Amino acid sequence: MLMIVKQLRQKKEYLHWYAIALSYKADDLHALKRYDEAFGFYFLAREAILKTGDACQLTNSTTCLGKIAYKRKRYNEAARFFKEAYIQRSESIAYPIALLKIYPGRLPNWRN
Repeated sequence: MLMIVKQLRQKKEYLHWYAIALSYKADDLHALKRYDEAFGFYFLAREAILKTGDACQLTNSTTCLGKIAYKRKRYNEAARFFKEAYIQRSESIAYPIALLKIYPGRLPNWRN
């Protein structure tokens, strides 16, 4: 997937899929415990996500960067990424809007 969308990443309609493909590659490297490579792909994914404006995906990507930094024993760096992700999530209005698209006319009851 990454090879296909990498060629199309200059087109705006494919930028989202390019970011997703980078994230999948990073997830695979993370699972293989190749943390340095995974960090690089998560970072590239985050840069692509910044261009798409997808706040939910940006928060997830920032959280993944924090996880990798933590695995690499870079605790200060991990804390900065986790704090940034927390701020992104709390400031994001896209998250409730995304929920409304999934649950039209109502929000799910999270207390059950």
